[in-house]
Amino acid sequence: MKQSRLLLIICAFALLFASCGRKIDRPGEVSAAFSVDIPRTKALGDASAATELEVRVYDAGGNHLFSQKAEPSDRGWNVELKLVPGTYSFSFWATSAQADAFSFDGQYMTLSYPLMDVNSDDEDAFWASVINKDVSAPFAQNVTLKRPFALVQLTSASLTGNSLDGATSALTVTGAVCTRMNLLGGDADQAVRKAIFTSAPVSGETDGDIPVAAYAYLLVPKEGITAAEVVYTISFAGGNTVSGSASDVPFAPNHRTILKDN
Repeated sequence: MKQSRLLLIICAFALLFASCGRKIDRPGEVSAAFSVDIPRTKALGDASAATELEVRVYDAGGNHLFSQKAEPSDRGWNVELKLVPGTYSFSFWATSAQADAFSFDGQYMTLSYPLMDVNSDDEDAFWASVINKDVSAPFAQNVTLKRPFALVQLTSASLTGNSLDGATSALTVTGAVCTRMNLLGGDADQAVRKAIFTSAPVSGETDGDIPVAAYAYLLVPKEGITAAEVVYTISFAGGNTVSGSASDVPFAPNHRTILKDN
């Protein structure tokens, strides 16, 4: 009798664990599939550092429901979601595994400029959104990401005649640079007066035959800004220093602004 009761208990536990390990789809769920890619370039900021993609799913009221990492593919990423029929919005954010300047809350991404490194693609990012999608039947959709940031690039002939070993550079941008972005609409706000990029080693990148002395990524409003000031300093291991500034510098999302120090 005791053996029979023990056997029944063991069988009950076995059935419990078997059911917990089995994925059970909710009735009526449909498949939402996205193929996500980034336009590639051979220029500086070629998107090669953006290796991780996360999709965020929102209900019809714009409330964040859940997030999911994407599986990499040959050209980008594949995303497959199981959703109960309804209206949804989706945001897509790709960046590097080393990125630590971004935080997320609901519809918003907030960045910290003290964590945005100069001469580095670690905080380069790419974004897209799909708004108010009717999910009543399975579908597949292509999504192309774009950079939400402006790229400031300083090229300098001064680097040509000096050793790059141990050379560093720093940038300060004064203007209406932003710190927050709406992941559904793409609008940027919460402007600060300055973005300070502290000194870091020169990357060794070139623009044609001219070495790139410094570069950095900035979040600016969708309409861009036209009157920023950029101050830069290039320091060489031997003690030489080159400093300069530029006024009325324009910046726009997904655009590169090139400054030349001759």
